[in-house]
Formats: sequence, C-alpha cells, structure tokens
Amino acid sequence: MPKAKLCELSARHLGVISDTQLEFGDGFNVLTGETGAGKTLLLGALELCLGDDAAPRHALSTETRVSSVFTTPDGVERSLVREVTSAGRLRGSIDGVGVSAEALRSTGRDLIVIHGQHDSLRLRQKNEVLRLIDESGSVDTDELARARRRLNDIASRLTELGGDAGQRERERDLISFQVSELRDAGIVGPSELSDSLEELSRLTELRDGQAALHQAVLLRHRHALLAARHRELRARRQVTAAVEEQRVRVVTAPATHAARLATAVAQRQADGVLGEAGLHPDRALHRAI
Repeated sequence: MPKAKLCELSARHLGVISDTQLEFGDGFNVLTGETGAGKTLLLGALELCLGDDAAPRHALSTETRVSSVFTTPDGVERSLVREVTSAGRLRGSIDGVGVSAEALRSTGRDLIVIHGQHDSLRLRQKNEVLRLIDESGSVDTDELARARRRLNDIASRLTELGGDAGQRERERDLISFQVSELRDAGIVGPSELSDSLEELSRLTELRDGQAALHQAVLLRHRHALLAARHRELRARRQVTAAVEEQRVRVVTAPATHAARLATAVAQRQADGVLGEAGLHPDRALHRAI
C-alpha cells in the first residue's frame, strides 16, 4: 500500500480553472465547493499527473499544465508534471526529466491510490488487474519479468545501434532528402540568413520611405490644384463683374442721351411759344415770378 504524502497539486488552464495551486496538510484534507467550481477537474489534474490518458472530462487546451509533488516515507520529494504541447499532445516528466505516460503510471502506483465513487483508478489499469489475478492464482511472474526486462534491454540496445533494417533505411532516406534540400537551397555561407534579413529590413525601410514620399507628392499636387482652382474662380468672378459693369454702361448711356434730346426739344418749343407771345424767355420767367 503506497504511503507517500501528496503535498502540492497545481493546475493551469484546465477547464474552468485558470491557475490554482493547492497545498495539503497532514492528516485528512477535504475539498468543498459548489457544483461546477472545479473539484472534479482537480481530481482529473491528479489523474493526468499519474499518467492517465486525456479524456473530454479533462477539458484540456494547448496551455494546460498540471503538476503534483509527493513526499515518500524516507523524505524524498517526487514531482510529476503533465502538460499539453503546441501540437496538442501530452508530455510528461518526473523530477524534471521527460518520461512516457507508462513511466508516470508506474511511478504513481508506488505513490498514491485513487478511489472514486464508483471505481478505483488502479483497477482500470491492465497491469494491476493482471497482478491481482496472478496473486490470486499464486502464479510466479519473476521469470516473465526477467524476460521482459531482457527484451527491453535488447530493444534499447537495438535502437542505440540504429534500429532494424527498415528503420535504418527510413533514416537514410530522410537524411538524403534533407541533404538534397540543403543543396537545392544554394546556401552561400553561414551569414546568408542574417544578410538576407538585413537586406529585407533595408528594402522595407525603402518601401516605407517611398510610400511617405508618394503621399507628400500627392499632398503637394492637391494643394497646387486647389490653388489653381481658386485662381480660376477669382478670374471668373472678375470677368463676370467686368461684363456686368459694361452691360450697365451700355444700357444707361442711351437713356441719358434720349433724356437730353427731350429736354432740348422741350426748351425749343417753350422758346417758340414765348416768342410768339412777344416775350423773352428770361422776362417771361421774371414776370411769372
């Protein structure tokens, strides 16, 4: 029976949990809260730390990270971490070293046992079920365990030596493809990338300067058009005023000339009447007065 103590549990971006960290004390600890507060999510965070597979109930995102810290009876701290990569896959580590989900499950079996309302987490694991069956049937599995360890050692050694023929062929094809891509890229030197970035930056600045110059030219051209339009309107108003003034002169001059002619005719008629009466115009005027 595991006797390690769960000291700390943290979860970030797990469902409704944004970022939380719990520290557990000695003895019996109880978590309470309203429905939907995240109690089940905290249990899910612990399950993930122990190597459980991702499930919809965990409500994972690309920023999810859970961790747990245990203290063994001999005082050694063990840290189990599980996080989601940018590709959406789960990545685990024990004490800062990357491990597989199976390694997390194997380590977790020696640290804690989780009992749910309807099931036990350990009873959902195939290895634990097989172990219970072997124990109930008094089956000695030591020879099988040694054979499995030997097989794992051989597989590891084979991987170190390059794997099987098919794997080596695949790696050779991949390397050949990468070499071909590098050759076709025509790389001229180690500073090509920095030189290209510098040239791109210079061209970008040149493009921005050209855009600013174009805007300035457009603005100046617009101002010139407005000034020309203003001068044209002013000239039109001047021409219109001059034409109107000339028109008034033309209309007024004949009327003034006719009035003068009428006055002269009336004066002559008056002089004729006075003459017939034997009166001088000036004398007639004085007599009238």
